[in-house]
Amino acid sequence: MNKDLPLKVRHVFAQLDPLIWKGSWLNILDILLSSPNMPHVWEEIITQISLNKKKYPSIGNSQFMKWELKAFVAQAVTSVNNNYNKEKFIAEFEKYFLKKGYNISRDIINEIYQIINN
Repeated sequence: MNKDLPLKVRHVFAQLDPLIWKGSWLNILDILLSSPNMPHVWEEIITQISLNKKKYPSIGNSQFMKWELKAFVAQAVTSVNNNYNKEKFIAEFEKYFLKKGYNISRDIINEIYQIINN
């Protein structure tokens, strides 16, 4: 795990359930956690999660952050497992972030694609 990752990311993914985090799930997560280009992407996602949290006051901050960070990884796994080309990957992530109400730029999504597919 990259030591430059935001503390919230390191905390959520510090102890992984081996029943869930195996195979492609673990491989994609490892890529997202180890890339030196990901810390600022994680920060942007955390910012958007924090802004969106206000819409869900009955859910605790920590639990909401955990769910949303894991949902982001799940979207990445789905995109990889479906063998999306670059344009489809970007389009699916744009839909995902729009549905979540997150303002994540196409450049950030392109970066995610490049990191995963290097």
